[in-house]
Amino acid sequence: MLKMKLLEEEDLKVAKKFFKEIKFYMARTALEGYMGNVRVDNIDSPTISFVEFGNFLYIDGNPNSEIAKQALKDIKDFKVIIANENWFELIEKTFSSNLEKGSRFSIKKDTKFDKRKLNEFINLLDKKYQIKSIDKNLYKKIQNTNSYVTNLKMSDNYEKYGIGYCAINEKDEIVGLVTSNAVYNKGIEINLKVDENYRRKGIATAISSKIILDCLDKNIYPSWDAANMNSVNLAEKLGYEFDSEYRIYKVNKDY
Repeated sequence: MLKMKLLEEEDLKVAKKFFKEIKFYMARTALEGYMGNVRVDNIDSPTISFVEFGNFLYIDGNPNSEIAKQALKDIKDFKVIIANENWFELIEKTFSSNLEKGSRFSIKKDTKFDKRKLNEFINLLDKKYQIKSIDKNLYKKIQNTNSYVTNLKMSDNYEKYGIGYCAINEKDEIVGLVTSNAVYNKGIEINLKVDENYRRKGIATAISSKIILDCLDKNIYPSWDAANMNSVNLAEKLGYEFDSEYRIYKVNKDY
């Protein structure tokens, strides 16, 4: 059985030749040594590489080898796989009926934001909602609250690298949450959730505007990648531009 080799931080440079075409920036957090894992088939002369971040698995390299076939077969548990089109045939053949094909939507990474407009979105939010920066105490509250909103994944390194905001209602409940799902050099990947009972009230727009402005003040880029068209529409409202739709695979090997 092939065992993909986990790279230590000092060895990450061997994977730099991979992942040039993958648009979802969450892979960068592992490649740059912040969060997640990077694996290769051979440290001295790698032909394939896997990046693991949360439930996402990014794959690149040469799919036309026995090494690639075996590496895919060794994937355990549920994963969302993102790879370039050269891998599609092998992925579909390997997982067959345990595979669900889906899409995500890439957003361009060179947005020039209108700060005045973003501040207007914040000011339009009903005053019964407060926007609070996620400090140590609020972070602990999020971790200890079991709700749709606070189940948004926040990394163990959040206190060191993270940035985020909550929308709080009159009952001191968290009804919206936006945070850095991943951190990379000079940028973050935005993750957003709003309670289903509090949607269409400007909360998502306001807290997203807040984190974008914070990133701009810190001279880091707030990357956005969309899971659905509602997310694309919100991104465009905030000033982002749509790039392209790309394929993902959801794999369930629990059989």
